[in-house]
Amino acid sequence: MNSILEKDFQFATNFFNNAIKKDKLFHSYLLTGNNNAAKYAFALNIARILNCTGDKSEDCSCLNCKWIRNNSHPAVMTFSPIDFIHVNDGGKAKDNISVNQARFIKEELNKTSTYHRVLIITDAIEGKEAEEGYLELKKYGIKAPLEAGSTDETERIWAPKSLSVNIFSTETANALLKTIEEPFENVTFFFLANSKEDLIQTIVSRCQCVNVPSSPNKAKDYSIIEKITKNFPAKDNLTAVMMADCVKNISKENDISIQEVLELIENYYGENISNNLGNTKNYRTILTFLNKLEIAKSQIERYVNPDSALEILFFNEKI
Repeated sequence: MNSILEKDFQFATNFFNNAIKKDKLFHSYLLTGNNNAAKYAFALNIARILNCTGDKSEDCSCLNCKWIRNNSHPAVMTFSPIDFIHVNDGGKAKDNISVNQARFIKEELNKTSTYHRVLIITDAIEGKEAEEGYLELKKYGIKAPLEAGSTDETERIWAPKSLSVNIFSTETANALLKTIEEPFENVTFFFLANSKEDLIQTIVSRCQCVNVPSSPNKAKDYSIIEKITKNFPAKDNLTAVMMADCVKNISKENDISIQEVLELIENYYGENISNNLGNTKNYRTILTFLNKLEIAKSQIERYVNPDSALEILFFNEKI
């Protein structure tokens, strides 16, 4: 994994490193969070590790690693409404990913390959609007895709943008679902969105959701959330109320936002799940909680009453 990614986004890094090490990589992931460049770089770095023929280090110089850093690997593909590398739908940017792209994916996966194929589904922006995002990609050691057949580096002004509910037409979604529901060997999908609520539920339900935080992890003091971790999961309504109140108290006492408290809880359980992939019951319990926590964060960001969001998070967490 890229050292900057590993330092800034420790939970996601640990999660995927452990999944790969223990051969428990799922066939489809939804990467959430507001840092679009980090999500995209994560997907490409995972693709690099999966296809590396060297020592898998960030400075490995094997051909596969070089291809993926340059975003030109034949088995690592990005699909977005403005991406015409794989399918040219008239040469104009569109508002959503086309059914032709979905069909192309299935056709490609039906071909025999010795690589671990990675398909990244994202929205995207280009031109001047994309310059800041493009610079972020460069920070993570990743280049954006070139136009088909081009060698002009100036044509790399392209940056990822989170998916939205309207990114797939019904026909496209149905075509993708058929492919995801019958996973091919050595194939991994990555969908990039701010939150699981921003993607149609038929896709979300077939993915594992992993958060890539909107900002790098600061030094973590898990002691301030000890009262929550000791009582997780809530066994009754009284405990659930206490845990919700505890989040608000931690926020006030430490002069941090409720979202930051939730990210601290997320990192704590993220590290826990990374170290317990073999414990099926614990894994599923924590993964369910992390998915609910991501919804709570998204709701608070959209100015939903924090009390309501925390109630949804803790009251429903009776396992």
